Amino acid sequence: MDYFAFNYKYDFLAFIRDYKIIKIVPYFGKWKEKLKNQNLKIKKINFEDLKKFEISFEIYSPIYKKLHEILKEKRLYTYSEVAEYLNINPYLVGKILNRNPFLILIPCHRVISKKGIGGYVLGKEIKEELLKFEGLLR
Repeated sequence: MDYFAFNYKYDFLAFIRDYKIIKIVPYFGKWKEKLKNQNLKIKKINFEDLKKFEISFEIYSPIYKKLHEILKEKRLYTYSEVAEYLNINPYLVGKILNRNPFLILIPCHRVISKKGIGGYVLGKEIKEELLKFEGLLR
């Protein structure tokens, strides 16, 4: 397994096996502290180079591949809009996004509620900062 740290407003860590991205996790704050003691040999990579790797969708639910296709456009989406595309309940969209194994590559932070910003696995403040970073929120 190879480990690549990249920055997209915040630091993230990509787990890569056989040139395929297996998982992406946060690599800052409490998340970085949890990984600190694991003696991982971490290489740095820029985000554009990371996107050249294939994503290993086959080890997760097929819904993540669909989400990757849906959320490609750099814009805001509502839970309802994503639910309609997936033909599921909007409540389930939030549950699925909360388990997103490919943070940033599947930009679940772009999915918002009709009534506001909605939740985010890393917290609303980080969601807001990511959306500002992308120019999608003032």
